Amino acid sequence: MSCQVAVFENIARQLYRLLQGLVWKENDFVACPCFFIILGDESIKRPCGFYSLAKHLNVPIIMNKKLVFNCCSVLNYRLFIFTFLFLFACVALPLAEASAKDLYVKPSAEVALRRGQGTEYKIVSMVRDGTKVELVEENESYTRVRLDSGLEGWMLTRFLTPEPPLSLVVVNLRSDKEKLEENSAEAAERIKELTLALASAREELETLRNERAHLSEEYSNLQKDTANVVQIKNDLERTMAEKEALQDKLTVVEEQYNTIKKDSTMYWFLAGAGVLILGILFGKMPGPSRKRKSSLL
Repeated sequence: MSCQVAVFENIARQLYRLLQGLVWKENDFVACPCFFIILGDESIKRPCGFYSLAKHLNVPIIMNKKLVFNCCSVLNYRLFIFTFLFLFACVALPLAEASAKDLYVKPSAEVALRRGQGTEYKIVSMVRDGTKVELVEENESYTRVRLDSGLEGWMLTRFLTPEPPLSLVVVNLRSDKEKLEENSAEAAERIKELTLALASAREELETLRNERAHLSEEYSNLQKDTANVVQIKNDLERTMAEKEALQDKLTVVEEQYNTIKKDSTMYWFLAGAGVLILGILFGKMPGPSRKRKSSLL
């Protein structure tokens, strides 16, 4: 309970500091009902954050062990937000405090769990050393704890420690060792798989490097080939022009050849015809007369 009171006191002090930082004006106040949770304890004999806050807001203080609601007649509209956060903290923080830390019974004989703080209270259970208990409330000599079975009681504080017993530590270490061995085997298998994958990736990388070198070489050759593309184009145009000129000359020569060939054929035809006519003429001409010899001889 003292832990919860300390937490609430801290929250109230922080909220009071925030409220002190506000600039208060008369026209800032509006009529708005609001509820404050005032937590008190008979053991509190000194002013706390709740006391200062209630005094600042003119709210009566109610000292008891229960949560009491008190209504405030006037409230600054900016205070409403802080009030809402304050109410939320008052409800949420006890729930957070409920998840108390675990303690362990120190190595010794069985420790008595009593109904109250003192040897005059009845023993409700005997707790063996090494048993884990849940802290509920802590005082100087006695501590209120809760067993796993749900049974609550008071136990001497000197028999409790936050450190787990050696037997539990050994069990946890063995469990951790087994998990580490399993993880080590899995890691070794994973390393093997990754090694194979790395080798395959390196081979693929080498192949890609070779392909890149080949493509780079082809690209360089292409750049060299296309470096004189203008000159090549000009040479091609000049060659095409020369070809057309030669084609024209060839056409003229062929025409001349055909003409000469025709003339030559006609010449030889006429020459042959002339020879033939001369032969005919010479054939028809009479030959010279010859004298016959005397038959008397």
